[in-house]
Amino acid sequence: MDIYKAREYLNSLSDVYADINRNMAVMDELRSEMGSTGGAICGDRVKCSARGDRIESVVAKLIDYEEKTNRLIAKYDVMRKCRLKKIDYACNKREADVLKAFYIYRKSNREISDMLNISESTVHRLHKNGLKQFAQRYCDTK
Repeated sequence: MDIYKAREYLNSLSDVYADINRNMAVMDELRSEMGSTGGAICGDRVKCSARGDRIESVVAKLIDYEEKTNRLIAKYDVMRKCRLKKIDYACNKREADVLKAFYIYRKSNREISDMLNISESTVHRLHKNGLKQFAQRYCDTK
């Protein structure tokens, strides 16, 4: 695993996180649509919208997205734990802190610099060295 593959491997966590967020946005839209397709109570009678018959399909889609999202969350959790262990095993503490902040917690170099009280150039150096160590440790494994 070269540095680029190591970076791609560590970045794949962000891809799953983005998928979770996209699904959450779709679920919000579906919930909103459910509210707009439902009926309105007027006295003793219920007035249904012309789209009222769609509520079942919207609910089915919502359930489907919730199940998909729950699977993605479980996958994200496993991936995150695996990457945390691999980073800790492959790098020294300072390099690991930088890699975890960057790839797991999605912090910028500036934020990492402030968080660890080191310069941005030191963050960059630790990031590069950490990726090298990570790539060397896992060059034959996936």
